[in-house]
Formats: sequence, C-alpha cells, structure tokens
Amino acid sequence: MSSLFISLPMIAMGATLLFIALHFWKSGRDFTAQGVEARANITRKFRKPGPNILYNAENCFVTAEFVDRNGDVRTIEIQVPSRQWHFLRAGSMETILYIPSNPNRARVTSQTQNGIVNVILIFAMLVGVLFVVAGTTFTFVPLKPVSDSSIASAPAITREPAPTQFDSSGVEHNTMLIDPHHARVAVLDEKGARLTIHDLGSGARLVDTRADGWRLLSWSPDASRIAVAEGEQRILLDAATLARADGDYWNPPEPALAAACRDSEPVWDAQHKQAAAACGNNVMVLSGGSVRLLAGHRGRVLGIAWNAAGDRLGTVGEDNYARVWDVEHLQTIAISEDLPYPRAIYAQDDRTWMVIDAALRSHIFRTAR
Repeated sequence: MSSLFISLPMIAMGATLLFIALHFWKSGRDFTAQGVEARANITRKFRKPGPNILYNAENCFVTAEFVDRNGDVRTIEIQVPSRQWHFLRAGSMETILYIPSNPNRARVTSQTQNGIVNVILIFAMLVGVLFVVAGTTFTFVPLKPVSDSSIASAPAITREPAPTQFDSSGVEHNTMLIDPHHARVAVLDEKGARLTIHDLGSGARLVDTRADGWRLLSWSPDASRIAVAEGEQRILLDAATLARADGDYWNPPEPALAAACRDSEPVWDAQHKQAAAACGNNVMVLSGGSVRLLAGHRGRVLGIAWNAAGDRLGTVGEDNYARVWDVEHLQTIAISEDLPYPRAIYAQDDRTWMVIDAALRSHIFRTAR
C-alpha cells in the first residue's frame, strides 16, 4: 500500500485542525478587542437540544439582564460552556462582554475559562502542525509491509470504553429508588433537603416534602411506604403523602453485608434468598451464606436491582455505565454505552433492563443472554 494513503489524510487533518484553531483564536481576539464589559443579572439557566449532527446533545444557555453603555436595559440569551454553566446560578451577578454594535452577541467572562480555551487552542495548533509534519514525512518514507504471520501472532485485546465524567462539576448528584412495581420513583436531592415521588412513566411529580439531611433506604415490598434515614434514625413515610407512618422497618441490616461494607443497605432478590449492597465502586453480594465481591465500576455504585430469577444483578455507577452481572460466576456479562447521569436500574424482563437518569429519562439496555 502506498504511503500516500496515510500521508495525505494526515496532512489534510492537520491543516483542518490548524484552520479551526486559528479561526477560533482570531474570533476570540476580535471579540475581546471589540467587546465592552457590563455587569449582568443571570435570571435563568437552561438547556436547548442541539442539532441532529450532535446526536441530540444539549447546549447550555443563560438569560442575562444588563444595562448597556447607552443606558438601555437589555435581556439576552448567552450560550456558555457546560462546565461554566454548572457554576452559574440564577439570581447571581456576573461580568459579561458584549459587542456594542450588536448587544445580543455576548459571553459570560471567566479568566479561568479563557485560560483553558487558550491552552486548548495552542494544543490544537501543535497537534495540527504535528500531523502536517508527520504526513509530509510519510510522503517520502515508504511503509514497511507487515507480514500475515505477525498479525496472526498478535494477542487479542478487549478494551472497555473510557467513561465520560458527566457530573464531575458537582451537580446532578441526586439519588433515586424505584418502587417494587416499577411505577414510581423516589428522588432525593443532592443535599438531602427535598424528597419527591414521581410517576416513572411520565415523570410527573406526585408528592414532595422537605427533608433534613435524609438518605434513601428502601421501598416496602407492597410499595405503600418508603424508608429514609436521618442520621442514625430510620423514618417511615407513607408513599402517597410522604407523611410519617407507623410500623416496623421491613428491611433490617444484614450483618454479613454490614460487616463487609458498613452502612450499606441490602437489596434482596424476589425470593429473599440473596442480597446485594453498594460498597464504594464495588458491590458486595450475600449468596449461599457467604459474601462475595463484584468489582468493575470505576465510580461509586448508585443503583442495584435483581432480575426476577435472581441470577442476574444490574448496577449503575458514577462512572456513567450500567452493568449486568452473572452472580454465580461473579462476572460482568454486559456493559452499557456511556449514559448521562444514570441513577437507578430495574429489570423489565430476562434480557431487558431500564436505566433511569437524573432527569428521569429512561434508557433501554439489552443483554445478549
């Protein structure tokens, strides 16, 4: 094969990368040179669906209200990078840079953000130069053919996809519990300050209440009550009203699991013969009187669910992946694609699992067996 098949695409790729980096660098310089600073009140933050080319990704926006240098009050929408958007708050005052000739062109300034962008652009330029130089070199250096025997002897390597840290900025850390009938979901905000019950199908809010540093524990088997923890105290709530309820807790701590992972809440299978509990990035499983370890998640495990037969366990974690485990053989049999903020999971049938994300969106996850 001619080296041109490699060199020409590399040169084209490098030139394209250089052009894009230089374009954004010049655009940023022009904006800084022409822009005027103003203090703006951030009145709203929201997302908009991106174009189809972005595969339904969401763009981050804020609505800013400010007084321009002519004394006119203006309200505009500004698109901001997702990381910067997470740190902005409705009602806060921020410094913006706007173009006087076109006040709708503005951006929220951030010295840190601008520094990061400049570093990225410089890096992109260096990579572009590297591709052009490498492609030019390949044009004059012939490739050494690879023999079939060397290909056959190369070991097969299976790699898992690297996770995307959707929630590394510290937001969307709510926790969820799905009821045993898969009809409702309990959602506790990241501060444990508000508990809401939603219809799982429509996402509609059914009831909510203020909380006081609560932690979600479990639903009752008949889905009529829900248990939360306030410090060391367990509180039972009526699932229809979230008022305090009487009765005994249906899911006492399992000593073997508690010894393996303190403060973990056991999740029992349908036959109440096996239990599993989240323990950091791992899952501890009690089966046949012994506690065994399921390791594979690269972030804290957030949701656990058994299938009806009790031979499969579904989990979701902060690494933004769902996994299905063969409990008997202690191995992963399926890993989902990268998911946005997965928080809970349940088995719909023997091979179909439903993953619920922090925005109460459902994602179907099917296994091969």
